[in-house]
Amino acid sequence: FFLGRALQEMNSYNEAISEYKRVTTNYPTSRFLPRALINIGVCYAALEHYDRAVETYRRAIDVAANRGDQITAYLNLGDAYYRAGELREAEAAYLESLEKFPRQRSAGTVNYRLGLLYFQDGDLPRAQAHFEAARHADVSLQAVRDWVLRFNKKGPDGLVDGKSTGTPPRLNEEQCAALARVVEEGPTSCL
Repeated sequence: FFLGRALQEMNSYNEAISEYKRVTTNYPTSRFLPRALINIGVCYAALEHYDRAVETYRRAIDVAANRGDQITAYLNLGDAYYRAGELREAEAAYLESLEKFPRQRSAGTVNYRLGLLYFQDGDLPRAQAHFEAARHADVSLQAVRDWVLRFNKKGPDGLVDGKSTGTPPRLNEEQCAALARVVEEGPTSCL
């Protein structure tokens, strides 16, 4: 799982998908299964394989035992549909998320994205209602400013979460390859 994360952070999405799939195949009862599926979906979305991302997020929703993983999978599902231009499906995923988890921390983000969807469709009353809901869902003023800047720069596509600008990977590509070899070789016997 962690090797997959390292590969994903290095934008080696196909290799990351292979590692995550190994986790889902070899450890089907692992607590990491839903997160591995979500990360597979993120990699597929980064590669613009939205149909595969959607399929993987749906599977993550089915197997996730905790709210956090389910909420993340629903939000990513809506985003994948949105990026694929399937706005009605995106709307349905976002609404289902709000219906199942009305008190989720990401409710502001979900409402904001619904507001954008309705705004694009010209349904201004519904757009305004969801923008207001986002404003009241503890979304910070800075987050709203960031959304406006991203929207002004790239349009609606700027509002879909991209690669995190957080802490850079600690391992370079060569170190990741070495780590992969060690993991693949398995433990060394003491005897």
